[in-house]
Amino acid sequence: MTYHDVLYKRLSLIIFFFLIILAFVSCSDKVIGPQTVDITPIRNLTFTKPITSIGTMEGFKKTVENGIYLESKAKDTEGLKEAFQYNFRVDYPGYDYTVIWVGIENYGNLEKAGAAFDRFALDAKLKPQGSDDNRYLISQVIQLRTNLEGGYRLTKSFRSKLVFQKKNLLIYINEDKSDLKKDITWKNEIIRNIAKSLSSIN
Repeated sequence: MTYHDVLYKRLSLIIFFFLIILAFVSCSDKVIGPQTVDITPIRNLTFTKPITSIGTMEGFKKTVENGIYLESKAKDTEGLKEAFQYNFRVDYPGYDYTVIWVGIENYGNLEKAGAAFDRFALDAKLKPQGSDDNRYLISQVIQLRTNLEGGYRLTKSFRSKLVFQKKNLLIYINEDKSDLKKDITWKNEIIRNIAKSLSSIN
């Protein structure tokens, strides 16, 4: 094998791996930047002991009670004792929208809550902040792409996620929207309301 053959083979390999990396990047969602959000109300929320029961949450739908999913009647196998959901959606002319989904989960003990938090962090590839049973995850804002059939084109959909562990509670806040400049204060208002509601059971 001549020098030129070796050089050609190496260049071919470099180009091959470059194309693979380029294809991967072009298929991935686009990172826009950090969320514009004030997490202080929930981050500073403290519980002196694990929560036995949340009871009720105004405006929230209860989805799990005593470890049983209320719709399917199936029993949870991950230690989930109680759960609530809240879905806020506004649609605008021209297909613009803002959706904020909140989930609150009450696990039977700190270990099971911590395990659920760690699973989410691993799946979402997010680094936990905080310590022990007072932790949180905050994602970047990403712009979603279409699937293979859509040619992996960037869509007009932006997504961000927040997760908090407070003792044996997990709090999820997901936001999907079509315009980053709209409704920028709503998530902060929801965070304040969640903190106020949960502080009453402390």
